[in-house]
Amino acid sequence: MAACFHKSLILRHRKKRCNKIAIVRQPELYSQRDYDLIIVGGGIYGVMLTLEAVLRGLRPLLLEREDFGGATSFNSLRIVHGGLRYLQTLDLKRHVESVQERRWFLANFPDLVSPLPCLMPLYGKGVRRKSIFRAAMLINDLLSINRNDGVREDRSIPRGKVISKAETVAAFPDVDATNLQGAALWHDAAIPDSQRVVMELLRWAAHYGADAANYMQVSALSIKDNVVGGVVAQDRESGSEWSFRAPVVINSAGPWSEDMAEKMGGKADRWFWPSLAWNILTDKPALSECALALTPPRAGGPTYFLHPWKGRLLIGTGHAPWNGAVDNPSTSGEQIEATLDDINASVPGLALTPANVERVFAGLLPAAGPHSARLSTKPAVVDHSKSGGPRGLVSICGVKFTTARRVAAHTLDKVFGAKRAGGGSGSPRPHAAQAWQSGTVDFSDDGANQRYREGLGRLVADESPMNLRDVVFRRTDLWESPDLALRLAPKICDSFAWREDRKEAELAALGEELARPDSR
Repeated sequence: MAACFHKSLILRHRKKRCNKIAIVRQPELYSQRDYDLIIVGGGIYGVMLTLEAVLRGLRPLLLEREDFGGATSFNSLRIVHGGLRYLQTLDLKRHVESVQERRWFLANFPDLVSPLPCLMPLYGKGVRRKSIFRAAMLINDLLSINRNDGVREDRSIPRGKVISKAETVAAFPDVDATNLQGAALWHDAAIPDSQRVVMELLRWAAHYGADAANYMQVSALSIKDNVVGGVVAQDRESGSEWSFRAPVVINSAGPWSEDMAEKMGGKADRWFWPSLAWNILTDKPALSECALALTPPRAGGPTYFLHPWKGRLLIGTGHAPWNGAVDNPSTSGEQIEATLDDINASVPGLALTPANVERVFAGLLPAAGPHSARLSTKPAVVDHSKSGGPRGLVSICGVKFTTARRVAAHTLDKVFGAKRAGGGSGSPRPHAAQAWQSGTVDFSDDGANQRYREGLGRLVADESPMNLRDVVFRRTDLWESPDLALRLAPKICDSFAWREDRKEAELAALGEELARPDSR
């Protein structure tokens, strides 16, 4: 697409700041505005596009058919990887990109992202030898020499190293010590509340003038002479239909991106072959303060990360081909048992069973090809005008939470030009929302309890949740404590203008969602 596309529009809204940090849902008002681009899909990629666009001086509108940050974005392993794995295939470009994006998260979200030590036991087989990993740690450090530029000191990433057998056992007491030689120790970054990071990204975008509406189902593209003029969408809350204007529409609907493109008249070869990915939260305590990179002792066994997520054992990531509907990705009992068997084989005596599983985080990612569990190695950015589709329609599909910002920047460079209105310098993140973190509240203290409930009311007012599930799963950490969530839910209902029958329906729906073994 031409780099000079809509040059005058880009500078018109340069860094227009809103006085209040709020994600205000006003479809009628949005239908009266002219936007530079409309983004369809409010997962991590759509939200990053929205932020990058507004920081470049563009006026974006984000439309999401469900709630922001749901589906695959919610079901991640909650780790920002620095790309060490790419050294194994000498993919230095992706390694450097991952390091840069990890640094961006640590620099901009020190309240929500922190260094995470990672430990891989070494048994002297194949590439997992101390000599090889000493070299790998050295190369990793050399390629990431700027990894802490702009990062707060207490969020900086230390150098990697190889440690002794005794040090490995001290860090991971349950390690299989048979033939153990030591371990590789490096750092990535933990993002324990990824749902809050998504909302903070969107708050940042809204602060500088971006508009966004959840529960807005895009049904068609507005086209004249094969040129995009906007979209038609239905408000799933009111049933009203609205038209929104923009000369560019970026389809970032994740697993639904191909269906969405077809609905909007886009033509291109396939770019999203669905692959099922899942992470398993157990009721077991974490086995170490480090994330553990473990491979079961069987031919072709995958490497799992055992994340010490808030002191609990979170296992990821399992992969399998997916041939079902994209609306309902879920794991089978056999897949869960196979994953647990692999972990049990890697940690003798752990004895995990399905009864230990508290929640399964399942989502769809793009595979390298049809009927494959192997993930695509790079994101797709599709300009549909090049294959006979309307001018101004672009689809994107990413793979990693870590690199969503980079993909967003690349897409905007491709559509609007790389030098258009800067890259967001001088547009710092506004202050973070409060009262979303229930784990810090002493509920036996009436004053603290009341302040927390008032804070929840502000979240409802400022972040446009449409139902209780939005509040519990994507505005707060309440989903982690189902009993507390259900206890507070009636009071949260009071923050909405609901009649009694709606309140009863919301409480019932929340109870069902909290009881589900999987997250959607």
